[in-house]
Amino acid sequence: MKRLILLFIVALLTASFAIAQPPQYSIQGTKNLAPSSPRLTAVDPLVYAPPSQVIPPRPFLYTVDKNGLTITRFNDNTIVGTWPWPKPPEVIYTVLPNGSFTGLTPPAVWEPVAMTVSYPTETEIANRVKEIPDLTPPPTYVYVVMARSGYKWVSSDGSLRDTIAPMTDAATESAMLIQIDVSDPSFSASRDPANPVPPHVAGAILGHGSGQPVYDRSTGAVYVGNMPSNSLPTGLASFVSVVRRIPPEVAEVEAEVPGISIPVIRC
Repeated sequence: MKRLILLFIVALLTASFAIAQPPQYSIQGTKNLAPSSPRLTAVDPLVYAPPSQVIPPRPFLYTVDKNGLTITRFNDNTIVGTWPWPKPPEVIYTVLPNGSFTGLTPPAVWEPVAMTVSYPTETEIANRVKEIPDLTPPPTYVYVVMARSGYKWVSSDGSLRDTIAPMTDAATESAMLIQIDVSDPSFSASRDPANPVPPHVAGAILGHGSGQPVYDRSTGAVYVGNMPSNSLPTGLASFVSVVRRIPPEVAEVEAEVPGISIPVIRC
């Protein structure tokens, strides 16, 4: 009887010791992205999506720095694509509040401060599960908030936030939201020797001191909070920027923006 009790105590102590053991951690994998110096990272929302022909998984990690965007594939930790931010004399096309569009001169130095990645909207998902589905994978965009834009918001009549002007003081300079199409993560179309097509990159002027963008899966809009923009009258200085997807038509090769009847930017 004493032996049974002793064996029970030993077993109990052994079990307790096993439970009390600290968790064991494996060495974390790393990836050298040189010459890039990653400042921000984001994971594609479809990284673990179930295999599908119409909405396939996207096992990608996006990193940005002052020079551009780098896309890494999780499966084998391989860099699949890179793209630089626009530099003068290039321009960044944007849609203005009145529905027209214009080219903006990029700032001398890009300063990314926040980012997010899009997800298929409810309409895009519905179009791919209906009886006759859309077999084209939905587009994917990376949105990056840049601290500097070189521009500021002003009011034409004191009652509307409706005009973009070159900034004259860093204290009133607006931030900029960059939208880049990463549907093709390797940007393979840009290397077509016969007809190279770069990814669509566009921008939207935000308020001053903008923060983290929030993506709305229902509408595809991006919401960005701002600090007060003191280049505007007091009643217009505080606002949240609401930026709808900037369509591919907003580019240098288009003379017009067909089909746009309401502003892409609502502030």
